[in-house]
Amino acid sequence: MKFKVGDRVRLNKNKKEFRYGRGPVSYEEVGTIERIDKDEYVVKFPSHSCWNGKEEELELATFTKSDLKEGDKCTLKNGKVAFYAGSEKYESTYCFKNLTDDFKFEPNDEVSIVKVERPTKYETVFERKEEILDETEKRYLKQVIRPFRDRVKTIEKYIMDDKEYISINLKDWIDSFSLPNFKKETMYKDMKVNKKYTLEELGL
Repeated sequence: MKFKVGDRVRLNKNKKEFRYGRGPVSYEEVGTIERIDKDEYVVKFPSHSCWNGKEEELELATFTKSDLKEGDKCTLKNGKVAFYAGSEKYESTYCFKNLTDDFKFEPNDEVSIVKVERPTKYETVFERKEEILDETEKRYLKQVIRPFRDRVKTIEKYIMDDKEYISINLKDWIDSFSLPNFKKETMYKDMKVNKKYTLEELGL
């Protein structure tokens, strides 16, 4: 097959007859190939939910100035970089409005665009993992559950009047139990009330 899923395509102007999924599609309209069924392509156009066609009915769509989106990284012929802001008002020092549809910059060809890159995925470069228990609370609970750690399902914090207490729930629920209560908001402050925490979530 000539095309692959994800390719941007439009109708081939040299083909006289077409079969449409839902009404006619403009030659100028650009769609995306969603899947391939045997010898036909299923294309999603903005004006249609789907369109089925043969290979000879389609051609790869060229990328034009109107396809630019906010955040696109544009590399110029001279090696410099400009970012498209989505509005001429915020184009910084680069004048996108002087580009031709094929990204030529007239009359200075040195600042014509030769490559456009689009940010499609964010990579995590920093993430803070908040600790729910302090070291004293961790140490105490680890000692309490040590003999039956493999049977612990969840640990919860409950409120009773002006007191709070910790409940340790076992997988069979038969021997679940509570620890002695304590004054409200004096211990396990970062545990949410009535939330079931796993040992992994509590760092145990």
